[in-house]
Amino acid sequence: MLPLLAAASVAATPGWENVNPNRRELEPARVVWKADFSAVSGFSLERHDGAEGRIAFSDGALTIEKTNDRGFLVLKANSFPAQTNLPLRLFADVNVSTGDYLYAQAFLRVCSAPDNFVRCWKLDTRYFSMGGAEEMCGAVNAPPGGTYRKYVHYRVRNDGMVSPVIVVSGTPSVSTWRNWTAEDLDAADAKWAGWYEAKTAVDHAAERMDEDAFDRLVSADAVDHTAKLSKVDGVTRLLVDGKVAVPTAYRSKSSFGEDALLETFAGGAVVREGVKLVVKTISMGGRDGEKRRYWTRAGFDAAGAVRDIKDALRIAPDALCILGLSCNAYPDFSRVEHPDEVWRLEDGTQVKGTSGSCVATYDDMGVKDTNRWPWVSYASPAWRGAIKANIRSLVSELRRTGLAKRIVGLHLSGYHDGQFFSPYPDFSDCAKAEYERYLKESPPFKYDYEAFSRQLGFRAQEDFAREFKAAMGKGVIAIRWCMGPFLGALDLTAFAYSDAIDICVPQPTYETRRPGMVMEPKLPFSSLDLHCKMYWNELDFRTYGALETWARSGVVATKGLGQSDDFAMWRTVYRKAAGMTTARRSGYWFILVLRHGRRMVLAAGNRA
Repeated sequence: MLPLLAAASVAATPGWENVNPNRRELEPARVVWKADFSAVSGFSLERHDGAEGRIAFSDGALTIEKTNDRGFLVLKANSFPAQTNLPLRLFADVNVSTGDYLYAQAFLRVCSAPDNFVRCWKLDTRYFSMGGAEEMCGAVNAPPGGTYRKYVHYRVRNDGMVSPVIVVSGTPSVSTWRNWTAEDLDAADAKWAGWYEAKTAVDHAAERMDEDAFDRLVSADAVDHTAKLSKVDGVTRLLVDGKVAVPTAYRSKSSFGEDALLETFAGGAVVREGVKLVVKTISMGGRDGEKRRYWTRAGFDAAGAVRDIKDALRIAPDALCILGLSCNAYPDFSRVEHPDEVWRLEDGTQVKGTSGSCVATYDDMGVKDTNRWPWVSYASPAWRGAIKANIRSLVSELRRTGLAKRIVGLHLSGYHDGQFFSPYPDFSDCAKAEYERYLKESPPFKYDYEAFSRQLGFRAQEDFAREFKAAMGKGVIAIRWCMGPFLGALDLTAFAYSDAIDICVPQPTYETRRPGMVMEPKLPFSSLDLHCKMYWNELDFRTYGALETWARSGVVATKGLGQSDDFAMWRTVYRKAAGMTTARRSGYWFILVLRHGRRMVLAAGNRA
């Protein structure tokens, strides 16, 4: 049974029109302790470093008001006994009616000694990947009558006693707390796993248009569709078939080894909502045994890849397609065939990774894979040549089947987080050789070697995009991911001057996605217009139906990835982010990371 999280009397005040008065959370699996706010004698308020404030108990809730911007308040509850070394999850439902997310904080901790407020860092980082831990701290405004659940994790120490506290710091705020509870963490995870596994995926395969009918539809389409960027009145616009189009696309999340290729491709529903462009991604290489990879030691199966694309488009027969290519090589390409073109650290050590990560910290996010192999250098001539040959083969097969006329763009993904990110500089011989070539290009800017090596992934994407555009022989756009145009890619200037890549798609900061949080890309949009480039936001918003790799760690884990508690919250977050980029006269694509719940898809288009 799921307890009611938000009061049924939630007011539809401006800005909170999408509030769901029936939002629910899981009941705790095994309660170890729960605060009784009717027994006011069980709590005490401490004021530290000049902080001023007061508390009040009413209707089974605790209100903490901080009235100045100095120091911090600590609300202490009486200690309770628990089994030694037991992992706990402490949570509480809070409504912040007055606060500033940037400058006020309100969070849960445990007092291990006088004035020592702690959490179990190892447990917290396991569950709060990315910005989740920070999100659990901020005093984020909630709608009137609504609450947001906050968590912290703790492992019981040898004395067997736990002293829970609430800490409020920063600028003035008013927060009301309910359901302050400690539960057995392992039991909570097991309960979530059962709830999650009971959900079923929606199989969109039955929505496919009959293949003969689809072939006739494509054959009868007299237009060889195009897309390009053009400046209109000094502003970069997306033109589709020569007409200004809304710069919005739906990207399927079905190419990363998930077991439900078609279940997550909801292109038909999205197109009916007014989104004309869909991104259908196929994987070239990948780890041994991975489903639906089309490039192995035996060669590239272009016919199989096009079959996959066609089956997806039969679900969205009126869509135009931006072709997504995941450019990872199969493991033996670098492990056996081209060990001399492997990414290397300065001391010569090989950089090893899985299909998606070359850093060990991803293990803490649930992306565990002990089968790591050497990654190719982004400057590898053998790898780049093979990918370009695969692109030519793929375009040839698309032309043979008639589907090429529906392809209007290319989205490139690969390697670290799928975004060609470089967590480490590359000191391989092929990377050094490319640097020498770069210095002779007389670019309008110069990078030192380490900064240059970190943008090698972008240079590879340029190489692939040029090949694709030449093979298509018509107006098509090229889109690249990046983990952040400044901190992640270090190549915003290179992007502005690129002759090959048109659109840059970073993601919004994870911890600021929720309603009530300030979120805005700090980018030189006018400079992008100057170079006829576009920035698109990636609206990759999680839901309770998130993919299994994120859900295995429990209901809390996806909160650190911007997960919404239900569709109403998801829609509010979506509207905020979409409105932000629309106000900048830019664009966005959205990814529906769902395992179930087609109803969440139907309102996801331009009307969301």
